[in-house]
Amino acid sequence: MPEPTAGGRCEGGADTLDREGRRSGEGWPSRARSGRVSAPDACDTERLVRILAAVLMALFLAGASAAAEPDLEALIWNGKAEQAIQLLEARPDLVNARLGGFTPLHLAGMVNNVGVAKYLLAHDVEVDARDFEGYSALVRARANGNLEIADLIVAHGGTELRP
Repeated sequence: MPEPTAGGRCEGGADTLDREGRRSGEGWPSRARSGRVSAPDACDTERLVRILAAVLMALFLAGASAAAEPDLEALIWNGKAEQAIQLLEARPDLVNARLGGFTPLHLAGMVNNVGVAKYLLAHDVEVDARDFEGYSALVRARANGNLEIADLIVAHGGTELRP
């Protein structure tokens, strides 16, 4: 079985599959004639630790952006305009973010969150951005009967865009 070299790196080991699809060769647990699987060696453990570290780092790096967007979506859906606006002030990059396929303006127009809509329209929102189905926020606001928000969107140059 391969062992870490003096530099701490694993080398060697042939990764092959037998006719039954099992891994065999050095560096991988292989079935002995008795049917038992050999214990992992130091290199197997090193590989597993490296993979786990990479996955944890990716989750950590994605966590900040992934955690903020669903919070904004929930705040808008639940009519918590003041809290949503505070989050948007802290994270201006979320003004045109995609939240479950919608922009914050789409969501505000769908649930009649006038406070959030006014804030977005005053802060460089893309009024004609399309949602995941190809509709503009104006279409969503009108479809949900939220005419005050629809009028605000029109006043800021928004148009009805459909797929």
